[in-house]
Amino acid sequence: MEFANGTTYNQMNLAVVFGNFTGVNSGQTFFQQFCTGPKPVAQITQPAPSAPASSTVNTPTPTPTPSHIGYPKAEIINPNLSVGGYYLNDTGYDVR
Repeated sequence: MEFANGTTYNQMNLAVVFGNFTGVNSGQTFFQQFCTGPKPVAQITQPAPSAPASSTVNTPTPTPTPSHIGYPKAEIINPNLSVGGYYLNDTGYDVR
């Protein structure tokens, strides 16, 4: 970036992609891959249990937390990692 006074500023821009972009080569294929909801999953038939199960423990599914050098832990993140929310609370980000 060059300012009116002639000084310049260079900043590296980095994107971390978690999706599978194989075959995505247009807006239409992007939409089909990422915007049409979950894809059907083949059903796997499980054999019937021979003994009644004891009490069921409801274990929450852990939320994936991508880490990358330079990025803080997201305060909130979409389960498919498509959108994350961060608070900018470091020096220089104060509201004026």
